[in-house]
Parts: sequence; C-alpha cells; structure tokens
Amino acid sequence: MESLALPEPPRSQRERAKHDRRRRIVDAAHDLLRDGSPDDLSGKAIAARAGVSLSTLYNLFGSKDAVLVAVYDDDLAKFEALVRAHPTKGGLARLFEAVDVAITLYADDPAFYRATMWRRAPDGALDAAVRQPRARFWEALVDRAQAEGALRKPIDTAALARLLVYIYGGALSDWVADELTLEMLARDVTFGFASALLPYATRAAQVDLRHRLEAL
Repeated sequence: MESLALPEPPRSQRERAKHDRRRRIVDAAHDLLRDGSPDDLSGKAIAARAGVSLSTLYNLFGSKDAVLVAVYDDDLAKFEALVRAHPTKGGLARLFEAVDVAITLYADDPAFYRATMWRRAPDGALDAAVRQPRARFWEALVDRAQAEGALRKPIDTAALARLLVYIYGGALSDWVADELTLEMLARDVTFGFASALLPYATRAAQVDLRHRLEAL
C-alpha cells in the first residue's frame, strides 16, 4: 500500500532511502493494526515488520504514536481522495455520499478500521490528532453545502458539523463493538444526518432530506 500522507520521494538517493524507510514503517503499522488495537502495538513490532531497527523508527518518527498518526493521516488522505472522485449531486447530498465512501472502506478492511477506531482516552494527544482532521473534513462539507445554498443563513456551521460528527461517532462505536452491521450503520447515520440537517435546510434541500427519511 502506497503511503498517501507522506511527501513525494525526494530526488537525492539518501533522501529517497529515508523516505522509503518511513513508508515501510507506516505501511507495517497499518498492516499490524489489523491484528489488534493501537494500545497493543509496540514500536518493536512495527520496526520488525518494516525490516528496520527500533532506533531507525524513533529517529524517523520520534515515537510510536507519531507512526500511528501517519497511518491515520494516510487513511484520511485516501478517504478524501475517494470522496473527491465520487460522482456528486452537490449540496447536502455530498455529506451522504461521503458516508457511502466510508462504508465501502470499512467493508473492504473491517479489521483495520475496528482496530483504529477502538476507544482511546478522549483527552489523549493521539486521539486529538486522529479526530481533529476528520472533524475539519465534515465541517468543510457543511460549509460547502451552505455556500451552495442547501443550508439557510445565518447558522453556526461549525456547531452543526460537530453534531453530525457526534451522530456518526455514536453509530460507528456501535459498529466497532459489533452491535451494528454495516447496513445498519449506514441506515442509522443517514437517519441521524437527515434529522439533524432538516431544520436548517433550505426548502429545496428539505425535500431531499424528507425523501431520505421516508425511504428508511
């Protein structure tokens, strides 16, 4: 798996070798996460899987958590690229399309996503590094929906995006705990998003949201 979050390989041979070692470490951590939670993953295991020394791992990243952040950044970059490439109807539909893309990723690699989404300390630095970029992604979609005329003005788009993240996160936690199937996850998030967005949507967008709710 090519690491999307790492910069492009530099031109000098020395820098290319350094970039290659970083990519191997990130990819090794990605693969190992399928077998357990981030808390159970050691720097020694990552280094061994990547074929580098433990000192090389720490020289390049500084800590195991920094390697994990690179894994999560890589996954987010992949998700955002797929969302950008997905056919879209625009407006609020883009939010639901992003959910569809995420569900497809979960279906393709459930062990990895269950491991990376396992509950961590809510005030931990690693948790913040994972959650904040994803929260910004959803906020950007809400801002864009308002700019396209799907949401009324003025509303606090940041607060509305946080509400959507809480709805998504709650349903996702149930899937991680194996209490929901992916089909149920998609249904619950769709219902939650449509219900939360409906009071703030413009008239035309409300029609689409009501159709989504009726379909459920």
